[in-house]
Amino acid sequence: MPLPTFDVHRTHQSSDIDGPPYETAAPRKQRIFTCLLHFNAASSYMRRFTLLSSSSRSSAHPLLRQQRLWSHDTTPAHLCPSRFGSVRHARNKTSRMADGDIPSFPPAPPLPFIARFYGTEEAKDLEGRTLSQILRFDDEKLERSHDYIQNLFPLPERSPVNPDAPLLDQATRSAFLYSPVRNHLRAQLLEAFKRMAAFYGFTLDTNDTTDNHDAAKTAISYRYAITPSLNFFANARQTWLTRGDHNHLRITRIIRCLRILGLEPVALAFYQALIDNSGDVVSARSKMYWQRAAERPLHLPPAESDEDATGIEWLNGVS
Repeated sequence: MPLPTFDVHRTHQSSDIDGPPYETAAPRKQRIFTCLLHFNAASSYMRRFTLLSSSSRSSAHPLLRQQRLWSHDTTPAHLCPSRFGSVRHARNKTSRMADGDIPSFPPAPPLPFIARFYGTEEAKDLEGRTLSQILRFDDEKLERSHDYIQNLFPLPERSPVNPDAPLLDQATRSAFLYSPVRNHLRAQLLEAFKRMAAFYGFTLDTNDTTDNHDAAKTAISYRYAITPSLNFFANARQTWLTRGDHNHLRITRIIRCLRILGLEPVALAFYQALIDNSGDVVSARSKMYWQRAAERPLHLPPAESDEDATGIEWLNGVS
């Protein structure tokens, strides 16, 4: 059967093909129209691909911000990853950042308990007491209460008397030595020591030796003088000036804590005042622990007999 012939100048088919005359040009126009639609769609996607590819070089290009004006796709990007969803999402995020949006950061971790206990918020201990409340204890209450000293002067070692007391960790030491509130924390720690020194019959005098008027931003230098108070013998004989007493353990704790938290000059002055005023009353064993607390490397606890022991690892090499 011969192939049908078409005349481009006629609007009807050859007589070899059945059908009304209007079928002659309609299929051809339909095919041409369909091809144009596909061509326009392909051009649109190529233009989108070119603009999106250039976003890495110029994320702030003004044409990028007009994408939604010529894009008729309203499908969410996360539901349509095959249609440049992930790229479009990244481009939109970059564009928003270029417009001046402030990125969000995770919140800073809270200060450890000891820093909050000594800080302005005055966190309460397990017994519901704040620092200021403990410092208002009279001498009798300081003597018979055994669960406050671990909060005032924490140590890295757990207390057998109060095992639930907070420990002095690396974050706590960093807060006292390097945080923006370090001067306030150490000033409060010094107030706690003054109260205990008075309890033991001593007076603490400080002389500021720095010439820097903006000392809060730098290291503050003090000369500490710890001397017997007027009621020294009355207080000392009831607390520590004996052969052996539980206050000897407290004194060891105080010296070690002050050194770790940045008040080593106070700790050494306190140790020297104890030695100068103890005579032969205090046992040699207690004096040995005091000396270890004052002079040993910080990573070695006073109760550790092995000088080569690992001790507290995070304090190893710290001075």
